[in-house]
Amino acid sequence: MKEVAVLIASMRSSTNLGIAELLKKNPEGRSIKVYHAGAINEDHMPEEFFNEGYTVSPSPDKPEYLEFITGLCQEHNIDVVIPRDSRILNREQVAILEQEGYRVIRPRNEISDRVSDKLRLAQSAQEIGINAPTSLVVNNIAEFMDAVKKLREAGEEICFKPRRGLGGRGFRILREFDELDNLLYGYQGPAINMATAVRILSQKKFFDDLLVMSFLDGVEYSVDCLCWEGEALAVVPRRKVEYAQLGSYSVQLLENKKEIIELSKKLIRYFKLDYICNIQFRYCKEEPYLIEINRRMSGGITIASMSGVNFPYLALKLALGEPVRDIKPVLERMVVKQPKEMLLELQ
Repeated sequence: MKEVAVLIASMRSSTNLGIAELLKKNPEGRSIKVYHAGAINEDHMPEEFFNEGYTVSPSPDKPEYLEFITGLCQEHNIDVVIPRDSRILNREQVAILEQEGYRVIRPRNEISDRVSDKLRLAQSAQEIGINAPTSLVVNNIAEFMDAVKKLREAGEEICFKPRRGLGGRGFRILREFDELDNLLYGYQGPAINMATAVRILSQKKFFDDLLVMSFLDGVEYSVDCLCWEGEALAVVPRRKVEYAQLGSYSVQLLENKKEIIELSKKLIRYFKLDYICNIQFRYCKEEPYLIEINRRMSGGITIASMSGVNFPYLALKLALGEPVRDIKPVLERMVVKQPKEMLLELQ
C-alpha cells in the first residue's frame, strides 16, 4: 500500500495531535507522514508533538499564503492537505492546489457554501422541514436593542452570534448579573449582560451582521459525519454527560439517537456535503433545532472516532479516490476525554 504524506494546515497546531495519531494508527497499517503548518509560532512544543515537522506559516488571509502552502507540498511531496478551519484555503485556492495534483479535504460544491452563512443555513433548513431558531439580523445598536425588546416581550431568553463566524466564536447569551461580583468571584462563560453588550456594540455606528435569537436551553448534540457527494457514510451523534465523580474531565455519550441521525442525513443530502462535517442540534420543548453546520473536522473528532470510525483516515481514503465501504459505528458508548501530559521546553 502506497505511503501517503499529509499536510495539516491550521491557525495553530495544538489541537491536531489526535488527528495525526488517528492517521498514523490507521486500521490498514498504512505508512503516513504528517507535516504541520500553523500561523502561530510553536517553538516551545517538543519536536515529537509535530510528527514529521512543523512550519510557521503566514496568516491565511495574506496573499502569499497559497504560495507558501504550495511550496511545502512540493518540498515534502504532499499527497493530501487537511485545512483545519474555514479561514484556511478558499474555494479558488483549493482549485489551484488540485490543479497542481494535490488533494484537499474540503467540500467541493458551491451549494455547501451556504452553511457558512448562519442566516441562509437556518432559512434553508426551514425550507426542508427542519426546525431552526428564528433569527433577527442587526448591524447597529438601535436594531440590536429593538430585536432584544421584541424577544423579551415574547418571554424568551436571548442569545446572539455573528452571521458568519467560526464555530462558537462570538456566541453570547444575554443574562443579567452584577459586574463587580462577576469580576471578583464569578465565571459567566459566554454570558454577557445587556449594559456591557450595549456599551461594546455602541462603539461603532455599524458592525458586522449579528443574529439575535431565542436561546434554546435543551440538550445539545454534536454530530460528526463522514459523507461523499451528499451521501452519509457514517453519522455519530454525541452529547456531553454530567459525571460528578470525574471532576473537570469531559465525558460524552456516543448516542444512537435515531431522530438526530436522520436529520443529519437529510442535511447532508440537501447540501451535497463531502468528506467530514459537524452538525449541531439543540432541543427545545422536545423538538430538535439545527444550530449550525461546520464543514471541517470538529474539535471532538477524536471522541467521535471512539465509535470505531477513524474519521480522518477514511476522509483521506476518499480524497485519494479509494473505496470506503461497510462503515458501522459502534454507539451507546461513554467516552472520557482527559488531558495528555507533556513536557514543554523552557525559553
